[in-house]
Amino acid sequence: MSGAVTFEPGCTGGPGLIVCGPGGVVVRERGECIGKCGRKDARLLTRYPNSPYYGPTSRCECGDTFVWSEDHLYRRPFERGWRAKAQERFEADWPGALPEGTTPVYSSGDWLDAVRLPDGTKVPR
Repeated sequence: MSGAVTFEPGCTGGPGLIVCGPGGVVVRERGECIGKCGRKDARLLTRYPNSPYYGPTSRCECGDTFVWSEDHLYRRPFERGWRAKAQERFEADWPGALPEGTTPVYSSGDWLDAVRLPDGTKVPR
């Protein structure tokens, strides 16, 4: 399984331009959705970022995205059919996420250093 772990870069760019985002890893989880479905056992895809400047975010199978550490929903796009598209993206991304039970391992500076897989294997960044 360790060969399947992908740490997305936090920063990318080219000559004269660097763009930074959360990067990190995406893990399958089950938990409470604060979005439309409001289910207590919803399937979630949670991104654990590389950097301490971003909090973990969760995408619910209902299509909503939220910051679970702050308990608020992201803005919904002003676009017809956005929820169906978000649900399709969720289903497409589910198989590629790390399995339930995977935990992030952060350094003392809150930078993502590794992940611990459900079988106990620690995979460094």
